[in-house]
Amino acid sequence: MASTRLYAIAGGSAALALTAGLLVWWNVSGDPAIGIPSKVCQNALPSTDLKELFPSKGKAFEEDSTTNGFVVPAKPLLRAGGGTCYLSAGGEDMSVKHYALLDGIAEAEKSRLGAAKLGPATLTLGKAKGTITTTPPSATLYVDCPFPAFKDPNGVVKISILISAKKADESTLSHLAAFTADVTRIVTQDILGCEGADALPDGPAKAGATA
Repeated sequence: MASTRLYAIAGGSAALALTAGLLVWWNVSGDPAIGIPSKVCQNALPSTDLKELFPSKGKAFEEDSTTNGFVVPAKPLLRAGGGTCYLSAGGEDMSVKHYALLDGIAEAEKSRLGAAKLGPATLTLGKAKGTITTTPPSATLYVDCPFPAFKDPNGVVKISILISAKKADESTLSHLAAFTADVTRIVTQDILGCEGADALPDGPAKAGATA
């Protein structure tokens, strides 16, 4: 009888160990690591900082570019245009957009001042100005961009990035500011060829006090 009990105890211990091992394996391997390519949005935008804006594990990365607005042309377009790119990974969504606002200086200023009442901090990249928010995480920059094809010396390009996460911490905002700067430089310099865009500084956009 004693040996039977020992076998039963040993068998029970082995079963518990196996169950615990399976649980550990499930927790470790249940959510696969997310692979994000080195460039996104029709292979135009670097993902170095973008990767830090999504969870590291969970649902696989997906991209949906609804227009060709992020394709870098052989020569800058020098015209009004726009582009939209939707990204998702780990259950979070992001939209990356750029718009050309013809004669848009007044509209850009009104939008910036109107948004500032909601509490975002200012965001700057050289002469480009906009806002950055924590709830939800978002960033906007307005860049002067004359459009010769429309004889519009007051054209403005709006860069807009929105993340579905409920709230951003300091690290998220830092990577968001850096990614926004990358998007702004590529769109204005390489895609649209905005006059004066080459003067935009390297590095992340800078967040300041509430406007």
